[in-house]
Amino acid sequence: MQNNRERGLLEKEITSTELDTILSTLTSQPTIFHQSRTCFLMGYGNHRRSTYLELKQNRSLNVIWFAPFLPRWLYLLGRIIPSYGGLVEIKNPSALRPVFEILSRLAMVEFYSVKVSVFTAIVTHVQQYQWRSQTVSIARNDESYFRFGVDGDTMSAESIFSWVSYGPQSPLQVRDLPILRDFSQRCA
Repeated sequence: MQNNRERGLLEKEITSTELDTILSTLTSQPTIFHQSRTCFLMGYGNHRRSTYLELKQNRSLNVIWFAPFLPRWLYLLGRIIPSYGGLVEIKNPSALRPVFEILSRLAMVEFYSVKVSVFTAIVTHVQQYQWRSQTVSIARNDESYFRFGVDGDTMSAESIFSWVSYGPQSPLQVRDLPILRDFSQRCA
């Protein structure tokens, strides 16, 4: 869905090598990991509670929220099946790759870079709506937002379903990601 606050939205099958390149590019971007911005991952379920408890031990992260991605009346099921998702702030760029890999195992995960003020609104939104939250709808309030996601359920050696969207003032655009450069015409 394209709107006036979204410059590009593209979906693309990528390889694991291309995923590594994209994560390296994100990690090395000083404009993405800048003091005026907050970078975070939104994990969309399919993990055990212990995954997020382990992530809480990492000083390069701030695990803000995690819970089963289920309606409240199914929470007990969350004790039996992996169903936890969560909101994890990345305080150190070097933590992005390993945490992204953990949260993308058999689940969707999205990386965001937004202004600090917008991040505060996202935290409030996620805490209020939990598994029903629409993180991107709040991120779009920042014309400089950047989002990259993958669906871990689709991961294979040959392809991974991925998507990118960003605001018109984003510090990182599709043209800055060599893997996605050929799609820049579609996203302009």
